[in-house]
Amino acid sequence: MRKILLSKAYRASAWLLVGASLLVGCGESKVTTTPLNRASLTWTQNQYEPFQAYLNQCAAPRSGIDPATGKPFDDQAGSASHEKFALRSYSRQTYLWAGQLSDQDPTTSLNPQEYFDLLKIPSDRFHFYVSSQQNYQEFILGKPVSYGITWYRDNNQEVVVTYVERNSPAALAGVVRGDRVVTIDGLTEQALGYERFISAVYPTDDSPSHRFVFKNSRGEQQAEKRLTAAEIQVNSVQNINYFTAANGHTVAYFSFGSFNGTAERELIDAVNAINQQGAQELILDLRFNGGGYLNVASELAYMLGGETLKDTRVFSTLRYAPGNNLYGGDEVITFLDSTQGAGGDMPRGQALPSLNLKRLYVLTSSSTCSASESLINGLRGANFPVIQVGAATCGKPYGMIPLSNCGFEYYTINFRYENAKGFSEFENGLAPRNSVQAQGSPLGCEVSDPYNEPLGSQQEPLLAAALKHIDSGSCGATSLAAPRRPSNPLLHPNPAFSNAIGPRLTF
Repeated sequence: MRKILLSKAYRASAWLLVGASLLVGCGESKVTTTPLNRASLTWTQNQYEPFQAYLNQCAAPRSGIDPATGKPFDDQAGSASHEKFALRSYSRQTYLWAGQLSDQDPTTSLNPQEYFDLLKIPSDRFHFYVSSQQNYQEFILGKPVSYGITWYRDNNQEVVVTYVERNSPAALAGVVRGDRVVTIDGLTEQALGYERFISAVYPTDDSPSHRFVFKNSRGEQQAEKRLTAAEIQVNSVQNINYFTAANGHTVAYFSFGSFNGTAERELIDAVNAINQQGAQELILDLRFNGGGYLNVASELAYMLGGETLKDTRVFSTLRYAPGNNLYGGDEVITFLDSTQGAGGDMPRGQALPSLNLKRLYVLTSSSTCSASESLINGLRGANFPVIQVGAATCGKPYGMIPLSNCGFEYYTINFRYENAKGFSEFENGLAPRNSVQAQGSPLGCEVSDPYNEPLGSQQEPLLAAALKHIDSGSCGATSLAAPRRPSNPLLHPNPAFSNAIGPRLTF
């Protein structure tokens, strides 16, 4: 089985970047290349050689050991043209909408990353690339260099902190959810300009430290804080809390930030802890989860539903582009009841615990994407009740098997994924509805997030609404009008980093 990201590259693993989700594989798939320099570097429109003929022939070949495989890099001496021809052929062979692509001349002066940006249809908002080093560090290891902040621009055009990673530089400096940026390095956003502002909120190695002035959710300006980016360990599971429902049942809550490589162990620990508390209900906060490994989404689905899912085999079916035989045709992902070794810190084949819930409450936002959406869709395909509270999700019923080549991971959409009922039509997101629907959006309530209460607090509006719904079947007076798709996107210019801590890859 391949690793599939609902985002990632053609190497031993494929990622289902539906925002990003991964299938964890059992064994490596080997890319077979033709002898070097046999493929033509002359562009003839609409004539293509297999992408393997150009693979690993690099303008700047790397030496040493690839940390992702533990083996020497496959790079050979080549050219930027080799890299662009590989991208051209890979897109032609595997892109979901390859038939709609116009053939772009790879012999121009564009660098490979600029050229890759051309290899998509206009409506594709998920196409992206990232360096292999950053991809490995941030998503596989879950250790980005970051302040530990997730940023959002709200409807008042203010830049607000929506999430702070535990033990991060931001947390240690006292930054909390709901803080809003006043100045950076003594200047407003307008005075800084776009490029300097982005480099400050998403720090780079060249500029890792900046001075911030925030005002809190009550509008009170705070003393200046210096934030310095550092390597942090992303904690996918945070803010575990317990509540008592009106009928005396125990309700568990936790926020879940990424289906990344280290999430398997965290989820197992969380499920075991919740079982020890005897919880009969769970509120799963996916507001800041942009996706990750599809296999981890399937594992989590099993850990939630357990035996109630035994009559439905299919968690998700991957539908590849017509004529794309590279991956052996369409692929079925079952509800996985054992570990897959996504991050390398768990053995494969270890039996998973389960909560054996009868239903699931999920808290969502426009940043709930990819693997997060596959979790909701996959459970609903198995007739497992999901009650959604919050705003519409991002709308990504697609996945990616990225091409890993010459130090970059190129993420392009390779398949559409659907649940056991064949449903995948949620390009506009899954939005909570007040009545049960056979397919489409789940039962639930639209509730807006003012970012003014800590996650896990009973006073936080989305959590309060879910608790109200558990008690009464209605979200009550806490339900507020929430836009289906906010007009102000998340800050990072690369859409793949829309839910970034740092940025980090979530899908």
